[in-house]
Amino acid sequence: MQFLKPRLDAVAVQAVSNFLNYGTVTGQQRYIASCASCHGADARGGRTGANVRGATAGDISMAIGAVDAMRFLSCLPTTDVDAIGAYLSGTGN
Repeated sequence: MQFLKPRLDAVAVQAVSNFLNYGTVTGQQRYIASCASCHGADARGGRTGANVRGATAGDISMAIGAVDAMRFLSCLPTTDVDAIGAYLSGTGN
């Protein structure tokens, strides 16, 4: 889907994302699909050593923009980042 990003505006990208993500998918499921391979299934560090338990959507957005290894996640729609943040912020440290 990344190839569509330069061809579609933000509204169109969000519409495609909403269509593809129709249904109930939890923040935990989104975390596992997008983040667990680096940060571990329990969010305590995994192979990166970076514990993300307690992280907010704002923390995630900032990291995606600042950490080179996370830039590939810039294609995640805001709704996914918000859901992951809601899940992680509820996990505590």
